Amino acid sequence: MTDACLPIRLGGDFEVALMTKNHNNSTRTSTLALKGEGYTRDEIFKITGILPSQLTCLFRKAREKGWVEGQLVLEAYVIARPRSGRPLLLVGDIAAQTIAIITKNSTTREYTSHGIALELGKPPPKPKTRIQPSRKRAAGTAAPSTTTAPSPTTAATTTSPTMTAATAAAAAVTDAGTVAADAATAAAAAGGTVAPSKSQAEVWHDFSRAGLQPL
Repeated sequence: MTDACLPIRLGGDFEVALMTKNHNNSTRTSTLALKGEGYTRDEIFKITGILPSQLTCLFRKAREKGWVEGQLVLEAYVIARPRSGRPLLLVGDIAAQTIAIITKNSTTREYTSHGIALELGKPPPKPKTRIQPSRKRAAGTAAPSTTTAPSPTTAATTTSPTMTAATAAAAAVTDAGTVAADAATAAAAAGGTVAPSKSQAEVWHDFSRAGLQPL
């Protein structure tokens, strides 16, 4: 026998209560009956699935509506009061006109909110420039960054300090090799001698020691 199927003593008779742990009116009514029969909160929780903290609120509201322990439990003791909820966006004639528009034909059936607003003569809703952070978090992705992408002109003239330093170092090594080669060519043309310039392998070795890649 599982926790959801424990023997409940109602009116002196034992029976197996095949109760789900949904907090509907039937479950709340049975909870009040169990309380009137002397069951503890832990036993009521195992049977109904209603937490002890929720039981306190349930008992308090039932007493405010006239419930007395040990007496007959009425459904009126557990029915929740009507709630206002969120206000309706489409009311009265607007709702009827909207339904008439989107059910007119196959074209209007595919209307967006913008098209429906134009048909109703209402100002169309403003398009959102970005997805709301709450929507992004609900989808399991990070919230969008507040920064914006730089313009092509700014991107062409602005670089990070790290990239600037690396590019400058690589250019310096390349320029050094170019100057050495030009000096050797000029000396040979003048009939003089100069120290042999670095080979390509040696230049690449200098690049690797500096942690750079040849351009």
